[in-house]
Amino acid sequence: IPCPIFVRSIAMDGAIGPVASGSHHSIFTRMPGIAVCAPMTPGEWTQAWEWFMSHDDPLYVSEHRRSFPIDYEMEPLLNPRSDITLLAISAGRLNASEAVKLLAAEGITCDLIHLLWLKPFKVTDLMLDSLKKTGLGLVIDSDYEIAGTSRSIAYDLMHAASVPVFAFGLEDRTGGFAPHLDNPTPSPKKIADRVKSLLTNELRRVA
Repeated sequence: IPCPIFVRSIAMDGAIGPVASGSHHSIFTRMPGIAVCAPMTPGEWTQAWEWFMSHDDPLYVSEHRRSFPIDYEMEPLLNPRSDITLLAISAGRLNASEAVKLLAAEGITCDLIHLLWLKPFKVTDLMLDSLKKTGLGLVIDSDYEIAGTSRSIAYDLMHAASVPVFAFGLEDRTGGFAPHLDNPTPSPKKIADRVKSLLTNELRRVA
């Protein structure tokens, strides 16, 4: 039975309590037959709408308020000698972009690939080539890490590329209304610290 429903699920980072202060697309990726995407740019919104218009299935669109001012497209950042591959979702893409700059100042180079489609998720040649080059990956999300989309995608990528791929998302706790109780998308600094920790551990493993 056709069921073309276009669902816009709005999220933001903090100051709005436990429900709307995080993206909750992971819940819906577990529902059979529902496609899920997280557009951040005008072109990606066009892709989402064109997919919806050409299918008879529900589409869950994870819409982050931090995407509202964006009037440009996000191209992948690729370097021939990158140390790690970052694959980012939703507002995690903005924070990952800033983290790349912080890491570059310390001599750490990253590939950054922006993810639109969460389900169905397809491992592309771009992802595989980058991961096989760097030998290490990190999926960054604005949803919960535990039992979430970031870990599911990391699992798919790790098996496809045969290299370690980790996930990084919201902490396993409820976010509150008070600033000190917020549970936002991992900040650029937290992402940079996680990358440095992964690189250090990988060097120890190889040694």
